[in-house]
Amino acid sequence: MGQATEDVTWASIRSGAHWSPTRAQWVIAELKRSGLSAKRFAAKYKVGLKRIYYWRARLEAQGSPTQGPHRLIEVRLPEPKAQRMSPSTAAPPRIEIELLSGRRLSVVESVDLERLGKLVALLEGR
Repeated sequence: MGQATEDVTWASIRSGAHWSPTRAQWVIAELKRSGLSAKRFAAKYKVGLKRIYYWRARLEAQGSPTQGPHRLIEVRLPEPKAQRMSPSTAAPPRIEIELLSGRRLSVVESVDLERLGKLVALLEGR
């Protein structure tokens, strides 16, 4: 069976109904992305300030992600050791990345990072 996804919209957030952890994570991620203070964010988007404070504290205490579901991090790899193969037969060094969806992406080490970021966003459906 497929996993049901929750539809998170501003209308569902403002409805006054109970926030699920999914809705709360979405709101807190939006708050962080906005760069606004919690007070200004609450006023701008017409959501309860106390509810924001409650969920932010709860999610941080649980170690839940509040940056949104996807993010890229920089990884620095050690310099590869000299390969014993001749340059004509040696395969270029590769990096394997496991995406949040479980998919694996294998790219040459010299990949253009901007293009890689766009590809990852596309594969993750962002």
